[in-house]
Amino acid sequence: MKFDAVFSLGANCVPAAQIRRFFGRAPQSPFDWLVTPMDSVVKIFGDDGKGLCRQLSTSFNGMAAYCESYGVHYYHEFERTAEGKVIFTEETIRQGGSKLTYKYSKLLDISRNSRTLFIRYLSGTDIPSDRLGNKTPLSPLDVSALLMLLERKLGHTNFHLALFKSHGFEYDLIGEELFSSMPKVSVHAEQFQGGGILGEDSAWDQFFNQMGFMRHDQPLGTSSAQERSPEI
Repeated sequence: MKFDAVFSLGANCVPAAQIRRFFGRAPQSPFDWLVTPMDSVVKIFGDDGKGLCRQLSTSFNGMAAYCESYGVHYYHEFERTAEGKVIFTEETIRQGGSKLTYKYSKLLDISRNSRTLFIRYLSGTDIPSDRLGNKTPLSPLDVSALLMLLERKLGHTNFHLALFKSHGFEYDLIGEELFSSMPKVSVHAEQFQGGGILGEDSAWDQFFNQMGFMRHDQPLGTSSAQERSPEI
């Protein structure tokens, strides 16, 4: 399938950073700069993101904003003190919610009318002993639930879900055979061990080429506007 659009579905900022690096354009998914467990992605699509930036608290000794509605962490949406602790104000909460709901609406609008590649980076939010809450490994049931929800939300089946494994960890055990009955799913992987907070560039180049993209294509779901990267 030749794709017209590309969107990140998390789990963290690596897909967004790689989309921006490869295409030279700003990614436009609501999941770009969030830390989002797979079940949180399903919840957000389930109620169209109505709870984004609403029920908030802090976690990790005040260093991250936590969404009580979805179990999402916002690391880049709010101002911080000199010590790095999150500061909530009515205005920043309003702005954060407005920005994320707008991006979610654009994701749906584009994906409903385009052949769309969704990318899910399999990182710490989906592995055992994950610090976000002892998540169990990703399973075909998790992926099937997301596929059915996307089909219902988009009204068609012209999309693909690429699962991109981060290096090492328990994801060495996840392979194509687990999803062999799902033609809309493919599994990809970084090859190196250790380091690389924003992913392995060569593996991502190979992935985008395999998905039919060339460097500096201009897929829907990206913008030519210069978007400052959040501090990692």
